[in-house]
Amino acid sequence: MTFTQRHPQLVKELHPLLLPWIGAVVAGSLIALRPLVDGEGLEGLLAGVVGYGFLGGLALVSTIAFGQELQERTLPLLLTQPLSRNRLWSGKMLLVATALPSAGLVVFGLLAAISSGYPGEQLWAGVRAAFKSEEILMAGVFLLATACSAGYWTLVAGSILGGLVFTIASQFLSALGVALVWSKLRGYEQLFQDPTTLAALGVAGLVYAGVFLWLGWRKFVRLEVRTTGFGDEVPASVATVWRLPWLRFLICRPSSRVVNFVRKELRLQKPIAQLAAAFTLCWMCVVLLQWLRPRENITYLFDILTCLYAPVSSLLAGCISLGEEKAMGLTASQLALPFSTWLQWLLKLAVCAG
Repeated sequence: MTFTQRHPQLVKELHPLLLPWIGAVVAGSLIALRPLVDGEGLEGLLAGVVGYGFLGGLALVSTIAFGQELQERTLPLLLTQPLSRNRLWSGKMLLVATALPSAGLVVFGLLAAISSGYPGEQLWAGVRAAFKSEEILMAGVFLLATACSAGYWTLVAGSILGGLVFTIASQFLSALGVALVWSKLRGYEQLFQDPTTLAALGVAGLVYAGVFLWLGWRKFVRLEVRTTGFGDEVPASVATVWRLPWLRFLICRPSSRVVNFVRKELRLQKPIAQLAAAFTLCWMCVVLLQWLRPRENITYLFDILTCLYAPVSSLLAGCISLGEEKAMGLTASQLALPFSTWLQWLLKLAVCAG
């Protein structure tokens, strides 16, 4: 009997996590190029690609563990298995808790193997120059908080992308709030420059992880799934959002086929709206923080957010519609709609651009 036949549930859970896990490992291993780019002016770019790629890939792994059930519409089937919800939740969390540190160990092993190709300690010296010990510690706290909170935020958002955005944005806002309060209490002029602020962030990260670990467990064991009129099953908290008065425009009508098509496209773009809302809130918090501390220049946080938001939102807005349709099996049926395919393409393009 093969491993797949003996452990079908484990294979089913591992399969969607494998690709982003490999991507995170590859991104983290790119730091091995650091000695080759010294003096070329690319050190900062390489460190950014490695840091954001590794941490972002592992954050995606944490989100997919729960979000894949929503993406593939298998959440009702999962909840009807002859297993307790505590066991289902524990299995997913154990998988995430194994995947994240194992990625770090694999990257470390790859760097140890590659370091033999460089003279002396050149590779490790480049790694230490790229990432300070405080940054590595904060990255560890970020991964712990992400692993513990991704399940909760994914179930709240109702999608992989929404869960990823909410997971990262909530930590960003929490870190800003803790740093602001701590600096006020201690009388510091700079938010993140004092070692005690980093210690406070570390403690706050542990508390954050514990609270959202409990909230995620509570959300999962009490989850109710309802069938919407859009052909998929979503958590009840997500289904009821369309009943809000200002979102009634998104409900299809018996007439106006073109407008109904636009409504469908707008609903497929829901994760992009969640992304925009989260980043707008982060921008507003940065502006508020700058107003509260006029002597300190923290506009670099606004620049970082803009550089993250602009390419991600543009890329996803153009492809998420087709991806969602393929996941729901609507690609072929759209060809039977009573208007031309070129008009469908034009409407999709207009909604994505909007």
